[in-house]
Amino acid sequence: KYILKKYNYKYDFNLSNKLYDILESNGIKVLKPIDSLKIDKDKYSIFNYVKDKQKNVNLIPFFEKYLKIDRKCDFQNNFKSKMNKYIRQLEKSKDLEEIEVLKIYKKLNLKPFYEEKYFNHGDLSRSNLIINNNEIYVIDFDETIVTSQLYDYAVICIKNYFKKIEEFENIISQNLNIDKNQLRNAVKVYLCKILIEKFYYRKTKKLNLESKLQKKDYYKKYLMLLERLDKND
Repeated sequence: KYILKKYNYKYDFNLSNKLYDILESNGIKVLKPIDSLKIDKDKYSIFNYVKDKQKNVNLIPFFEKYLKIDRKCDFQNNFKSKMNKYIRQLEKSKDLEEIEVLKIYKKLNLKPFYEEKYFNHGDLSRSNLIINNNEIYVIDFDETIVTSQLYDYAVICIKNYFKKIEEFENIISQNLNIDKNQLRNAVKVYLCKILIEKFYYRKTKKLNLESKLQKKDYYKKYLMLLERLDKND
């Protein structure tokens, strides 16, 4: 009947609580904690359990509805500070892959990502959507971040339409009337973020990118896509 979730790192519940309210007021269903508890030093949240019953659902109308929502806020942009932390660790790197990604990143239009203040879920993959009786529930707000309003577009694009990026880009550009160059820039910024973050954790010896677990989400697939998009543009 319930899900008990343990948090293994410092988590800003204030951001997720605000995003819960915005989504619910715009007709998006969310699964938010119904209670919380602390055992020793560990923080837990309790959620109602909803079974994910439906597969192979066309999610584009849902994503369009989500992306149309005004998620602007007065909270501090925290994308820039996170990225600067990673970049400082990598700036003197001699690794060719790291040098290439940093070079691509620094020539992108970073102003919206460094200055705009919009709530973003940060992890809108199919695994974080529960579909039951034709109702879609959003779960797992752990990655909530304040940055460009197109950050979640890029997340949705990479996590759900990795092999159909251009197709999804065309749909969103037409239906939401957003310039394709802005959409493409957002995707490349997000790809750089994924790679720079992974490189940072490799550099600080917190991740082995060649491990069996990391191979399931292998960094080279993101690198190859970034290189392709950068070359085509």
